[in-house]
Amino acid sequence: AWSRQNASFTVNIKVYWYKQDWSASSTASSNIHVSSLLATNTWEQKDLVVAAPSDAVFASVEFNRAASPGGVCYFDDVLFREELPAFLVKDPATTTLTKAVESQVDFQSALYDYGSGYTAGSSYEYEAPSSGLYQFESALTVAGTVTLAAHSLKLIIKHEDLAGSVTTILTTYGTHFASAGLYAYGQIQYQMRQGEKVTLHVYPGVNSPVLESGVDASFFSGRRVSL
Repeated sequence: AWSRQNASFTVNIKVYWYKQDWSASSTASSNIHVSSLLATNTWEQKDLVVAAPSDAVFASVEFNRAASPGGVCYFDDVLFREELPAFLVKDPATTTLTKAVESQVDFQSALYDYGSGYTAGSSYEYEAPSSGLYQFESALTVAGTVTLAAHSLKLIIKHEDLAGSVTTILTTYGTHFASAGLYAYGQIQYQMRQGEKVTLHVYPGVNSPVLESGVDASFFSGRRVSL
């Protein structure tokens, strides 16, 4: 939603959730914006992804402003839609790898997971919550300086279909990246059916490298880009 105010007061944009009988949900509301705007007499866009409570059936978007100080507030061009499935995970559980052994990379922390497709804490796989064309990408960084060799770090994304058959859909190789040692990055678009899964794997060609954690160093992400 776009908002504009001609004085510095609190501008409220909220989503209110309701059950089937229109009584208040267990989570009564979610805040999109509750604060003054950055400037006066300037249109500003405010947006946020919010999760609907499990018992919610209906929703309404409501706007208001604080009672004081005096002034006028405007709202325009409101959009309320379902977020497309997307995820971004970081913090690999096992950071020390074994030379010439392929390992699945189990990312522990989700910065976001719209559609709840990634299972952190168990299988560490992404299951498509809806059918469509998805784009997946990942980066893996090995800490420190290591002896370089051809194809020293291999990043692999594997796809499991509804019949349980597993196929490698992406293979990319790492190279040296400044003082960070080995670095591998890969990206692919792949058509997924609802319920199909992808996992991330790594195959090191150097002796017991250590993966760096954190979203800026090693991550796995994906999003649905079209039907």
